Amino acid sequence: MTTQPTTPPSRPPILLPSSPDSNSLNYKTIEGPDICETTLEQCAELFSNNYGVWGQRPTNNKGSHVKATAAFLRQQLLTALKDTVLVVCYNRDELVGHAFATAWDYESGRVGWVTQLVVNVHLRNRYIATSLLQMLKQSSPFVGTTAVGLVSSHPAACHALAKYASVAIQSVNTLFYRDIANSIIKKSPVKYLQEAELCGSLFEEDCTSGAISSVFTGFYVDHDEPLEALSVYKARGQWVLGELLDGHEFLTILPMAPLPG
Repeated sequence: MTTQPTTPPSRPPILLPSSPDSNSLNYKTIEGPDICETTLEQCAELFSNNYGVWGQRPTNNKGSHVKATAAFLRQQLLTALKDTVLVVCYNRDELVGHAFATAWDYESGRVGWVTQLVVNVHLRNRYIATSLLQMLKQSSPFVGTTAVGLVSSHPAACHALAKYASVAIQSVNTLFYRDIANSIIKKSPVKYLQEAELCGSLFEEDCTSGAISSVFTGFYVDHDEPLEALSVYKARGQWVLGELLDGHEFLTILPMAPLPG
């Protein structure tokens, strides 16, 4: 009897959301060892011009753009090259969005973590952040991930992550990660995550600040835009992560069905 060869399972195609100008956008996934200096320099420029401005601290920089260099990005985000991936979005020849992410094992599984997400301020609300994260599903480091996470001061970034995990933002189950968040963060190869302090009523019994799921990073970026966006989510009854405090960012960790290899 002859045996028919079997075809190994393949990853499902990524269906990206569209907007009127989506046809001019081009997405590309670059795995850690293939990230070149030119691309890092473009990412550093995008970050420096679009991430945000400093808040009350440091006082001598208030209102100035938060800046980064290619060397800084390499030092902070490329500490585990084989487990790192970069997704970029170009509008013709201009870089307009990027997402850095790293995956690592923790005691209960494997987590894929979005370490930096930036979109050009003039091209927001066009599903670019959502599409950048969806593209991570095509990357080797994210194969087998059982959870996905990020810290961000912007509710839209948390919303994009919820879409990645096929969860409504108002239905995020914070109890899923209450007892594993510290283990995940401390095992991270990314330094700023290792040093982050869990904050909010999810982790602190006597918390009265209004924060629920946050980390203190000591990164005092101005929160005017994120707070404006947060007010919209609250008005719609779509927010469960609590208040945004100075020097803090929201923490979101969501369960995932493992991606096929």
